[in-house]
Amino acid sequence: MAFAANNPTCVKAGKSGMICPDKDGEYDDCCKPQCSYKGQCPGLAGFCCPTAAGVMLGCCGASVAEAELSAAMQSTEVDVPASPTSVLAALVAMGCFVAVGAVAIGRATRRPASTNLSPPLLA
Repeated sequence: MAFAANNPTCVKAGKSGMICPDKDGEYDDCCKPQCSYKGQCPGLAGFCCPTAAGVMLGCCGASVAEAELSAAMQSTEVDVPASPTSVLAALVAMGCFVAVGAVAIGRATRRPASTNLSPPLLA
């Protein structure tokens, strides 16, 4: 947690107190330049977005963008029920595979026919 007095952007915005994040874990908009803002630049400290030299790092807004993309992906996911035609087609295909497998197993385990055609000897 950081005090607004330690963040020039928050000082310019007239903010005060512990706000980056606050006691509830919420960030004020003036906290965006900080590396720790919503985990946008993990492992870095200070100001990253932009830096003190005015450089915008590649990690800026990364976690926010990933969260927005994830939310968009979840909202577009639709459960489509299977139509009776597609269920029937799947069952027919499975039946064909079972039949072909049964024939292949039957041929693989069949004993060759005896080639001795002479009548049995009686003693």
